[in-house]
Amino acid sequence: MSFARSALIRAADLGTGWTLRKAQVDESSPPDCKGQDYSAFTITGQAQTQFDRAGRTVLSRVELYRSHKQALGDFAVDDRPGTASCEGNAIRRDVARSARGVTVKLLSAKRLADPRVGQRSIALRIVLGISNTQSNIRLYVDLVGFVRDRAIGSVLVVAPGRPLEGATKLAQTIESRLQRVA
Repeated sequence: MSFARSALIRAADLGTGWTLRKAQVDESSPPDCKGQDYSAFTITGQAQTQFDRAGRTVLSRVELYRSHKQALGDFAVDDRPGTASCEGNAIRRDVARSARGVTVKLLSAKRLADPRVGQRSIALRIVLGISNTQSNIRLYVDLVGFVRDRAIGSVLVVAPGRPLEGATKLAQTIESRLQRVA
């Protein structure tokens, strides 16, 4: 656990005004998408952090596996056609559940060009439309995930109005820390 925690995003990585929030790792939640089967892979350590500022959120997560082969196998479950759409619908459901009295629609979910981080990587952008009787906003969710040795690292950046740049740079920060402590 300490190995995973040592690689996570810290307040100093984000600048001033970000507040650390308690971010529990939920090991009991079912997979987001039909056909996601992680049963062959063993997580040996995991940690995550969450920071919030003015309606924006940055969540970082590191999962450690028994081997590089296990990390690649787990990563491959999410690195396939249809993942962006499925994850977009899962995030839409989560937001709708937590934001009562609003309508939440999935406007787009697409895979972006693979970022240059780790030995394998993926980047997704999900855009939600959130509306009530008085306003409409767009919520941008950017996800960057990568494999480095026997670890999977990820950064999730959530921002209303327009995308918050920097998810790839934050993922590169995690990867750099993983290399130093490996």
